[in-house]
Amino acid sequence: MRLRLSNRLGTEPVNLSQVTVGRRDRGSALHAESLRTLAFNGKQTVVIAPGETVISDFVGLEFRPFDKLGISLTAASTLRNLPRHYQSLEIPYLSLAGDAAFLPLPLEQASNWFLISALEVQGSEARHTVVALGDSLTDGYVPAALCGGILGSPFVIGRDQRYPDYLQRRLFAAGRTELSVVSAGIAGNRVNADGFSPEHGPALLSRLQPDVLDLPNVRTVILLQGINDLGLQLAPSAEQLVAGLAATVRQLKAGGVRVVLGTITPGRGFCTGPLSLLDPLTPGILSGSAAVDEARQQVNQWVRSGASGADAVLDADACLRDPLNPSYLARPYDSGDHLHPNVSGYEALAGCVDLEAL
Repeated sequence: MRLRLSNRLGTEPVNLSQVTVGRRDRGSALHAESLRTLAFNGKQTVVIAPGETVISDFVGLEFRPFDKLGISLTAASTLRNLPRHYQSLEIPYLSLAGDAAFLPLPLEQASNWFLISALEVQGSEARHTVVALGDSLTDGYVPAALCGGILGSPFVIGRDQRYPDYLQRRLFAAGRTELSVVSAGIAGNRVNADGFSPEHGPALLSRLQPDVLDLPNVRTVILLQGINDLGLQLAPSAEQLVAGLAATVRQLKAGGVRVVLGTITPGRGFCTGPLSLLDPLTPGILSGSAAVDEARQQVNQWVRSGASGADAVLDADACLRDPLNPSYLARPYDSGDHLHPNVSGYEALAGCVDLEAL
């Protein structure tokens, strides 16, 4: 295996004196016999300049799918404003200089991981990569509060319950061990514009090369994105989103990969309160408004028509919507904010992917 560390969105150099990896035991503890020190061009130390991504040399380490690994980064100098994935759904640990004990990061930084971009593995049965590309629905976000927010539910941390995780399990069960699923979801990400805050990442169109096409052996991309474009516009424009999705499909196809394009799931009633019998009557705000829902359905009609040029369609909308109130998530799949699925919804979404399309 080898490790990608990225300072692509950073503003200061990152100076590391040591990077290690091993199989996790409990908490921050690692199995001692599995511990490996990584090298970068033969050197243990590495400086990652702003805008740069580095890849370690290969190192041998035996582990199985869904084993928990621990990656330890030792700073050679003070680290500031580290690039992070703020909904990694894993707990990071911190040890101060001269202190051997590792403690979980404070709550406001929980579920972040820093610098880690990808883990690349050789020697397994997998020969092709399937990239699940999207926003919070791909990232596996389940809100801790009714209107979401920075903090996700603590009940999904460390449990590998994103839809790409469930999709990988389906592939294993079906004997499709030649396919490895990679998650390239960023909560809050948009197609045509950078995220509302830096944590939501750069626009999808600008991250296709580093986040998808630069990965090894990519065969298929499952693209499920667009609700944030509509929900953060004063006047939601289906035409603008269609143009952005079409450009994304073209760029991916030009890179030699297959594209499975997803319809946008319902979000009507977003941020209007807990589940109740009256919820279908509530107006919703942002992504849950009537105007967004109308634009969403226009985009979905275009996706289903095949005009996008994608190789296949994932009808995520039909998979998760309430059959009696199709502008709303089905109650068994609703996390409670009416926009994000719960764990059962993510499992159902993975179950709606046509494995033959991959």
